Amino acid sequence: MFDRATGVHQALLDGSVLTARRTAAASALGAKHLASKEARNLLILGAGKVAAQLPKAFRTVSPIKTVRVWNVTPDSAERLSEDLRPIGWGAAGLRLDRPPEVHSAEPPSGSPLEAYFATISSSPQH
Repeated sequence: MFDRATGVHQALLDGSVLTARRTAAASALGAKHLASKEARNLLILGAGKVAAQLPKAFRTVSPIKTVRVWNVTPDSAERLSEDLRPIGWGAAGLRLDRPPEVHSAEPPSGSPLEAYFATISSSPQH
């Protein structure tokens, strides 16, 4: 980005980072209107670029303290969790044994998680 009047360089923007942040912000906006205002636990399904942006985005709309990450590749979930812990998140890879309070999904289309996600999203407590 350049200053229109002077032509001086103002910013260098990485499109993939902007896209990941925008997607995370849109997800958090949905949570702002749909999730409990007291939700403290966030489950992230996926461990890619968008997933890395979700905790910070969700914290802007909920008092999220704990982040759990599930991914088809458990090592990827653990790597993201390891990246989140030093910056103040109680984060860990997860076995899906009970429904979380907030859901943000980034699973691949047609994955077995679609059935699980549909089940927990339509449970009576949601």
